Amino acid sequence: MNTENNDQSEKKKVEEAAVEETGQVEESKELKTQAQDVSSEGRKVNRRGKVKEPRVSLANLRDEFVKQFVRTDDYPNFRPGDTVKVYSRIVEGAKERVQLFQGVILRRSRGDLPNATFTVRKTSNNVGVERTFLLHSPRVEKIELVSRGRVRRAKLYFLRDRQGKSARIKQRFLAEG
Repeated sequence: MNTENNDQSEKKKVEEAAVEETGQVEESKELKTQAQDVSSEGRKVNRRGKVKEPRVSLANLRDEFVKQFVRTDDYPNFRPGDTVKVYSRIVEGAKERVQLFQGVILRRSRGDLPNATFTVRKTSNNVGVERTFLLHSPRVEKIELVSRGRVRRAKLYFLRDRQGKSARIKQRFLAEG
């Protein structure tokens, strides 16, 4: 082992001597300064002075793509039990109009991802009507929060079986301060 270490150290000394003789020391110093300049731009430089482009991960590409389509401040922070008004665009032939759908949020799924949805339930003429909307859809023009409900479930499917007073949800008041 000692002979191998000695051989390696001798080889390094010989290489350093050859580099000093040829004047490549100055060039290597220049490359190092250039490498530092380039690395400050976010790129990495290897020992030979070649610039390495940063790797692009699929997760970063997906996040950048998603940001184009995701709404950020257009809708209020709502959750199941809240009563909302959803203004959705409806196309009938060549005409386009805005239709209002007011009801209780039954569920919300997939958080704030681009394919996030929420389901709203209302009773119309003693018939329960549920409608599922895409949260970030261009068809959803506006979402207004009417009131906040106090519930202890994430999915309010039990409201489907209830009518009248038993289908009511207690109101939740936020402490201002």
